Amino acid sequence: AVPGVAGGRGAVCGDGDAGASIRAAALQPFPAFDAAFVSRLIDAPLRLQAVLAQTRAGMWMRNGQAATKPAVLYRSPVFADAFACPDVMLLQLGMIRLGAAALVDAACHQFGVEAFWRRLLSEAAAGGAVPESPCEPAIEEPTLAEEVLALLVHVLSERSMIGEPASATARRQLVHRLAMTDASTHSEICGSVSRRLLEEDSFLPTLHEVADYIGPRGMSEGKYTLRREAWRLYDPLYMLSASHEMARTHERASQLAPPDASPPEPVVPCAALARLPHQAGCAALHGLAYVVVAAAAAGSRRVSERMLTAAVRLVTLALWWRPAGVG
Repeated sequence: AVPGVAGGRGAVCGDGDAGASIRAAALQPFPAFDAAFVSRLIDAPLRLQAVLAQTRAGMWMRNGQAATKPAVLYRSPVFADAFACPDVMLLQLGMIRLGAAALVDAACHQFGVEAFWRRLLSEAAAGGAVPESPCEPAIEEPTLAEEVLALLVHVLSERSMIGEPASATARRQLVHRLAMTDASTHSEICGSVSRRLLEEDSFLPTLHEVADYIGPRGMSEGKYTLRREAWRLYDPLYMLSASHEMARTHERASQLAPPDASPPEPVVPCAALARLPHQAGCAALHGLAYVVVAAAAAGSRRVSERMLTAAVRLVTLALWWRPAGVG
């Protein structure tokens, strides 16, 4: 038994198969686990996130594309309730118990990017010039650092297992699935979202809310296409997207999403993780964001668009959730 978990089947997400997982909403309240235990608890998901980042950076290509396939499945919405979402929930619990600064330190160590941030800070101070270094930095470092920032954004803002209504989770999955192509059939859509959401009564109304239906033509099936206004919900840092999917949807979003669109503010988390938004005010998070923004302003070539987007998002989350009375 897990201390603090409301009893039995009611605390389990899914129908008892491999997709079942404990939901944070069942914790009443968050158990006061020992800090050393929590550090060990988050070690495994952090290691996994580092391997996924290394895969995206091309560090596991020696034997072909074998490492890419499980990475794609891990981030697939179909398996989200079994893989990505529970891992992020564990990191959210760790952030609350240990503090955001401890998670930042652990993530930077696990991803091996401590030296990258120091070099980036030196570049920012030097006006974008690359300081001389006795050793050549690894070409994968910017991608790994980018993934650290994206992970921190996900830990602070993901809500699918900690209080977000099923209809809101389905809306996000549908928007990002439909954003990949011009149009998709009903079977294609159902085959690419979480089965848990398909069983919700709100799924079909949510689909009709974000998509227009194009009737059958000749031998072709009817298809759904993302509504123009629904592009406002598109998030370039959406957690359940593989790298090849991100590239495809980002290109379409640059043409179809309103230029002033920004992802909506995440819902309030469940009571067990009510303190999670407060972690966005952590100085360590702000420090990383400052380094990235300053280096980008200085013209550093190490700062990618996605890295800058993640840094700005961290600042945005801090502004959304700043304590009352703070200007």
